[in-house]
Amino acid sequence: METEITILQMLDHPNLIKYHTHFGHHGDLFLVMELASGGTLANKIDQVKEQEKRIEEHFLWRWLCDVASALAYLHKRRVLHRDIKPSHIFIFQNGLQAKLGDFGLSKAFSDTTQCAMSCVGTPLYMAPEIVRGEPYSYGSDIWSLGCSLYEMAALVQPFTRSDMDFVALGHAITNAEYPELPPEVWSTDFINMVSKILTVDPLHRPSAQTVLDLAACKLVSRIQDFQIIGSIGRGQFSEVHRALWKSSGEREVALKRIQIYEMDDDARSEVYAEAKMLQELAHPTIIKYFDSFTEEMEMVIILELAAHGDLSSLLSRTRHGNRMLEEHQVWGIFFQICDALHHMHRHRIMHRDVKPENTFVCQHGVVKLGDLGLGDLPEFSPLQALKGTRSEEVISVPRTPTTERELTTNGDAGGYSFKSDIWSMGVVLYELYTLRSPFADPGLNYYMLGLKPQHVDEVCL
Repeated sequence: METEITILQMLDHPNLIKYHTHFGHHGDLFLVMELASGGTLANKIDQVKEQEKRIEEHFLWRWLCDVASALAYLHKRRVLHRDIKPSHIFIFQNGLQAKLGDFGLSKAFSDTTQCAMSCVGTPLYMAPEIVRGEPYSYGSDIWSLGCSLYEMAALVQPFTRSDMDFVALGHAITNAEYPELPPEVWSTDFINMVSKILTVDPLHRPSAQTVLDLAACKLVSRIQDFQIIGSIGRGQFSEVHRALWKSSGEREVALKRIQIYEMDDDARSEVYAEAKMLQELAHPTIIKYFDSFTEEMEMVIILELAAHGDLSSLLSRTRHGNRMLEEHQVWGIFFQICDALHHMHRHRIMHRDVKPENTFVCQHGVVKLGDLGLGDLPEFSPLQALKGTRSEEVISVPRTPTTERELTTNGDAGGYSFKSDIWSMGVVLYELYTLRSPFADPGLNYYMLGLKPQHVDEVCL
């Protein structure tokens, strides 16, 4: 304990748990340390495993950068941590900062000491040279960091096996035999970083400073690649900008910035689902997805820019100009919405929010469906194929309520299916002809209360 206190007193770094003081009481020694409000990375891993999710890669790069920075500081001061693992890495600022702690097994080298010999640490995170009983130095900390980094990604230690004894564990460690991270989930840079750190020969293992330099390159702000030139719209958690994408030939794009860390888990999952669906649903009548990334407290989705705004704005301008759309224009717009929905439904995806505000007018009369934030990919089974897939969630939009959703509210229908999109599409067709919603007069409350309006003009429904 005295060694730990001595080491703590000589350290001061933003990525190390801060030591305040110590005192004795009734024969016990107490250390007063900085409180980690976010718990440990081990806690985070357990939480994510329980939720059957994974930790986003950008967090891992940030934490790697923080811990590597702490290790570079320690090693420069000739301090070897000797027990790096997720339970000794602490989280702050809603996961945006990591700090290294617990120096109970640490060793401070003297000016004449270059390596250690005692076998200490946690077996699953021990470096090959320690397992072989050889002298070890700062590279052993790097190996343990690599094991921790792998565990953050895979949610399991790299060298653990259900039937493994210590002999088998030692063989796996000394030969760096661990399951590869799936390339469809993790970037090539991340997989290569893990591989570099988990190099058996400590002489070929990167130093803490090298790891820090490589990780820091991944944290360069991607948002700097965009020049904001105007605002398109704003929501509760998001705003959409008109922007120039510098590295893509000054292309004009729509930049959707979403404050995902202000959302609850379900809402955040919907944002990730929207980006995934946009990426998979490449189609001429669906707003094109270019890229997405997460940075600091927001997720950024880069989308095709609709040069003439949304359909709602077009209808509003037409109405205020005391004009009507020509019938061929109505059918042209409606056909393209049908085309987009047909493509989505073929991929078993419901839009769930078809309305003029989510339909966009592009160049040369092209109309595209967008905003898949409420899109739903139902689980498929042969039974559902026979019965028709239905969703139990009630997410309705004031101007386009559907009868299935109303019945769900009253508990009579047990959900709604792809045909709810068809209903909403019919409402849009009515509005294209009349420039007003068929349900604007009675209001949504009629439907949410299970009431029926006295009359709806029979234009197209």
